[in-house]
Parts: sequence; structure tokens; C-alpha cells
Amino acid sequence: MNHFTKILAVLASLMFANMALAQPREGHDYQRLKQAQPVSTAKDQVEVLEAFSYACVHCANFEPVIQAWKARAPAQVKFVRLPMAGNQLWEVYARAYYAAEALGVLDKTHIPLFDAIFKQNKSYRTIEELAGFYANHGVKQADFLKVANSFGVNSKISRSKLLSARYEVDNTPTLIVAGKYKLGADAQKKIGVPEILKTLDFLVQKELLERKALLTPAAPTAAIKK
Repeated sequence: MNHFTKILAVLASLMFANMALAQPREGHDYQRLKQAQPVSTAKDQVEVLEAFSYACVHCANFEPVIQAWKARAPAQVKFVRLPMAGNQLWEVYARAYYAAEALGVLDKTHIPLFDAIFKQNKSYRTIEELAGFYANHGVKQADFLKVANSFGVNSKISRSKLLSARYEVDNTPTLIVAGKYKLGADAQKKIGVPEILKTLDFLVQKELLERKALLTPAAPTAAIKK
């Protein structure tokens, strides 16, 4: 190996070392859940779940970020939200989310509710007060309250509490990728929005490549000539 070739080899090794260092790291940029959770997606899809609450200002600030990410995410991504119900107030907001979903008004009320709370300084402490908010968006208060207190919504509230523990959610917003990986902001580790998005892209691509490998049939082994 001549001198020039040796220099190229050293530069190449340094480049790949830097790439490895720049890659999101398990245990730092994201955590693997102690136990992977089942997801209801097709074999070629990747679920990205956001654990959030309308009572969380960080979730309100993150909403336009995740909306922009969804717009550019691969078509195989299935994005879902999980409203947290860990205390009395958050459960009220989780009920509102599931009621709006059942009534078909979630898309037109999701961001306006964040805005009402954090931009207009509105205070909603009970499901009855929230019924007034949804009434301003075309939903009869009686209909909203009936659905919000229904068996179906009660079941989803119970499921939310169960999944919160299984997904090891300790703050919001938290993202769960493919039921396996957890990521979110961490001031001590200097992980903010840019780092979250980089890690999210990395994990989605990782899952897509793994699924593609599983779905691609193995090439036939060539017969050995005697």
C-alpha cells in the first residue's frame, strides 16, 4: 500500500467513525422498552405513537413540529396518539379527546383546544366545561357529554392508563416507535426537538429496513457442482 492509499484509508476510517458517532444511540437518544408491545399495523407499516395531554404546554409546542413531520414521513408510517389519563385533570382531557374522536370532530378541534388553553388562557377543569368548548365547534353539549361518559370512552381511558405503564411514559410528549423504542426531550442530555426528529427518522428507517428484510424472500442457493 503506497503512502497516498494509506492516507485515503485513514480518511475513510475517520469518516465512518464520525458517522457512527453521529448516529442516535440506544440508551442515550432513545430507550428500548423492557417489553415490546403489540401494534395493530400491516407487516410493512411502522407505528409512531405520541403520548400527550392537552394540559401539557410542551405537547402544545410540539404539535406543529409533529404535524410537519407527519407531512414528510414515509407512507408506511401509521401515526397514532395516546392521551394520558394519569391524574384527574388529564383524564378529563383524555375523555374529551376520545369523545371528539368518536363524534368525528377530532381533526377540527385538536389544535383549537391547545390554542384555547395556551394562547387564549381558557381554563377547563371538568368535562362539562369542555362540553362548552365543543359546542362552539358544532357539537351539542348533551351529545358530547353522553359520548364522553360512555362505556366505549371509559374502556379507552382504562386502556390509556394501562399503556402508559407499559410504554414507560414518565413525561410528555413521548414518542413510541413500533411498540419498541421510547424517545423524548431531555434537558440534561441536551436532547431537544432537532435531536428528537433525527432519532425518530433513524428509528423509522431502521424498522422499515428490518421489515423489508423480513418480507424479501431469500435468494435460492445455487446447486453445488460435483
